[in-house]
Amino acid sequence: MSKSEDKEQVEVGTQAELTEWQQRNLEFIEKKEREKKEREKQRKEELAKRLAREQEEIEAALTPSEKRAILKREKRKKKQDQKRIKSQQKAQKKARRMPASQRFGVITVITLSSLILLWSIFLITPFATQKVIDVTGQQEADSNALLKATEIKTSDYIFTTILNSKQIEENVKKNSVWVKDARLTYQPFNHFLLTVEEYPVVAYQVKDGNYQAILSSGELSEQLASDQIDSTLALVDGLSQSQVSTLAKQLKKLSKEQLQQFQSISLTPTKATSDLLTILLRDGNTLKIPLSELAEKLPYYQKIQSSLMSPVVVDMEVGIYTTSEENSDTNITTSETSTASSSSQETIATEASQ
Repeated sequence: MSKSEDKEQVEVGTQAELTEWQQRNLEFIEKKEREKKEREKQRKEELAKRLAREQEEIEAALTPSEKRAILKREKRKKKQDQKRIKSQQKAQKKARRMPASQRFGVITVITLSSLILLWSIFLITPFATQKVIDVTGQQEADSNALLKATEIKTSDYIFTTILNSKQIEENVKKNSVWVKDARLTYQPFNHFLLTVEEYPVVAYQVKDGNYQAILSSGELSEQLASDQIDSTLALVDGLSQSQVSTLAKQLKKLSKEQLQQFQSISLTPTKATSDLLTILLRDGNTLKIPLSELAEKLPYYQKIQSSLMSPVVVDMEVGIYTTSEENSDTNITTSETSTASSSSQETIATEASQ
């Protein structure tokens, strides 16, 4: 007896064992399954018909030239798909025939070749040179001037800009007197951030009605407009370039509060002191102090400042003594002062030494 006959006998035997209710229930379930399959089949047929109608409507709306273009694209795509499939099949067959180590080598070579190809394609696109550079940290320097100081060209590639970041930082410090330090950081995809630290401004030089900032480095900035001047810092007049550099080195030793005490600084040399400065203070007093000893002698004035009756001239050219504005203007020497004045000088010198 064949297997199919055995199966039929088993099914017949099984059906014979079912009750009438079980038999009806089984038929009901089979009926529901058939109806479900029929509905699914109808749904698919309706969907196919709808898609066909939509395709017909689209094709009907197309012009003959558009239809030809679509057909060409479809043929070209079909050929490309066929070539790709054949290529994949060949590669798979070849890979199956290769040892594992050899397959790994081939895959590595293909991967590297693909990356090199993609990189080469990227380099010939405009995206390879499109850079966005933001400047931060500057207060006095102009952002556009700092960008120019980087010497970065629009034709420079992004990766060469990254590799040359140290040189670019040096360019900024070299080309801008304002910049004490610079740092260029890369932020993917094509964004760069130039962070700068400026030299502090210690005073302003006035020459022929033009203003220039005197930086703590001893350098002078470009010409500034009057509204760019910090009115809390002193105006300097009559100093040479070397003297301005020396003045900046002296002033950078002072605190911000001390710098803001100066209203104006002028060079008023004497036979004894060629670098004597006359400093008009904001408290109304005037200092006469050698340029080379400014930072050293200024603290002595601060010790006696509260005991002075403004306005007076505090002469620190040789020692420390005071005279009135009138005596200073008429060049009265120390030897011509009164006994009371000499007593006052001794008191001031004693306080300063303390």
